[in-house]
Amino acid sequence: MIEPSLVIILLDRSYTVLKQQADGLTHEDSLLQMPFRANCLNWVMGHILNSRSGLMIALGLTPIWTDEQRAPYLRGSEGITEENCDKAVRLEDMLRDLDRSQEQIVACLKSKTFADMLLPSDRPNMTMGERLAHSVWHEAYHTGNTEALRQLAGMDDQVIK
Repeated sequence: MIEPSLVIILLDRSYTVLKQQADGLTHEDSLLQMPFRANCLNWVMGHILNSRSGLMIALGLTPIWTDEQRAPYLRGSEGITEENCDKAVRLEDMLRDLDRSQEQIVACLKSKTFADMLLPSDRPNMTMGERLAHSVWHEAYHTGNTEALRQLAGMDDQVIK
């Protein structure tokens, strides 16, 4: 089972990388599309915030985003493209919301115990610890997507060393 303190460490790492990957990028940069079927940085960041909102609900917190804000970033959504970029949340707003989600989730996890991780979660047949482990894995997967999307915006650097 996963300890709340480990979840904090893992979420801190992905949070730091996400902030570094977005550093110096504009909202317009976040809308750039790969030349093959893939999501833009705006969708990936929004999808992570959508997931964090779900995690906040599971932890008994008020989600960072409304259902309306979450809709374009849901799994299976059409994605954010040039044709529908008017639905996109601005990158600078996403980064502020990422900060807020990080603060609130970490504060909540600091109050949790190992015994809390054994309790049922909002997902069928998943303990809270399993739910948190899945959320951390999911976020790490999408955090990795951001490296190529940063480079697409013309950055010629390496964030993860």
